[in-house]
Amino acid sequence: MTLLVKVVTWVIVTVIKWVTYLACKIVMIVIKVVVKFVIRLLKFLVTFLVCIFTDPLEALKSIWEFWKDILDIIEDIFDFYKELVCNIIEYFNDIKTLNCSLTESFGWLGRVLFGFVDGVATTAQHLVETVCDLLSGVRDIVFGILNLNGCRISGGLTNIGTGIGHAILYVFGFAGWILVSGIANNVRKKKLKEIIDSSLKEAFGDNKDRIERIKDEMRFYSCPMGLPVEIDARRMAIRSDEYLWELHVGGNIDLFALAGQINGCAGKKWATQTASVLGEVVYTGTDIRVSYFDLKRFIKEGPGSVPEFTVYPIRLDRFENFLRVAKEKGYQLGLEFSWGTIRDYTIDRTFDPNNRFIPMDKPTQDEVFANFPREGINDPLCKVPALAIFQYLNDDPAFGLTSWFRPPPYENPCPVSQDRIRDYKRKSGLTFTDRIPAFVFKTVLVHELGHYFGLCHKNHNGLEYIMFSPEKSDKTVTGNTFLMYLLLSGGPFFTQNDVKETWRWLTQVAADSCLFP
Repeated sequence: MTLLVKVVTWVIVTVIKWVTYLACKIVMIVIKVVVKFVIRLLKFLVTFLVCIFTDPLEALKSIWEFWKDILDIIEDIFDFYKELVCNIIEYFNDIKTLNCSLTESFGWLGRVLFGFVDGVATTAQHLVETVCDLLSGVRDIVFGILNLNGCRISGGLTNIGTGIGHAILYVFGFAGWILVSGIANNVRKKKLKEIIDSSLKEAFGDNKDRIERIKDEMRFYSCPMGLPVEIDARRMAIRSDEYLWELHVGGNIDLFALAGQINGCAGKKWATQTASVLGEVVYTGTDIRVSYFDLKRFIKEGPGSVPEFTVYPIRLDRFENFLRVAKEKGYQLGLEFSWGTIRDYTIDRTFDPNNRFIPMDKPTQDEVFANFPREGINDPLCKVPALAIFQYLNDDPAFGLTSWFRPPPYENPCPVSQDRIRDYKRKSGLTFTDRIPAFVFKTVLVHELGHYFGLCHKNHNGLEYIMFSPEKSDKTVTGNTFLMYLLLSGGPFFTQNDVKETWRWLTQVAADSCLFP
């Protein structure tokens, strides 16, 4: 009867959840498209009719702007359908949650039988991910051509290439994922609980009440299981003032590349060579993209010549995808990541008088976390600042950087160069950049979260490891890489030793902050 109740409850909750989601999305996209079209049409008609006799050149420009507005609306509709397809991945996550719950009821037999179900769900998710990669590539190529944006076209071609690579991986790996990955995943979950249980007993063996309190908070005997960790997600934001004008004119950012307008790909030959081509430039308080001619006018005439707009280094949907990947992978460490609204982290000349944050000068990183706020000691360590930035100075590092809190007597096996040794009373948090292709760089955020919770690159030789770093590893591809991608996971993962190190940091450094004293 208990099993029947679990299944019936899951069906009811899941149906309500997805029906509500679909209804809300449809209503929102209809309202968004209608409002955008009406506003843009009125703007075009007024501008065209007023200027056709007084300033014919402006009238012609209004036709081009209206064409771009129509393309934006069509892209919004395309993204809506793409999001519906890609969210099928989340539906299979719901199936895997039910499957995990049923597995716990049957012991080892359940781990085998329901492991096959888990493997089928994982295989289906890989198929959907492949389709999403290809859809992203097609979108970027088509709209890159229509917008005369060669940089976006190169990014689309890259995504098509990774989509094809993903498809090839699917062809060779689907049998192993179905037959092996689910069972192996269930075995890992059992081992994960054993490691966490052992870590808690070693740290708080004489305080059984606290151990049970921790287990209750992380749903130790349920699915999914993870210690609650909040990600304070923010993205840098620059308003259209003198500071932004100076950044563009000085070559620190490329407004046209970030806005997806006609651009020189931030001085690069291909979109994969820079982190500065995937941003968002919208009129402040809206999601309406700034027009090409408004950007030209802003650069020529300066601030105040156009309606206020805001520049971001990453689109909201892409940031949310980084967070979803982090949540999925975090369960492998026994952590459950959650987040609220992705907020703005405003940068202006007052905050950055010496141009140290765009691009980010590595030694100054800790300072950005003061506004989260962080002080360096007595910070809430299970509320993690995560800031999306434009770029690092000289692309050093290229993808992400973590300011960690590791006070003595805690010791970590991570080798640290002498120029990075600092006072442990650091304002902790992490920053990262958005890069192409997403299939390759989607784990950058969770990689940096791994550093935050005590992990390092050492002994992670191979693409199959989330904590892999090409600069720090002896090998990129090993025999184990093929084994993991074709049989066990189809993607990078955290190791059992990563789990041990994470919980060693939690119990030795963050016990008072994270483990419910």
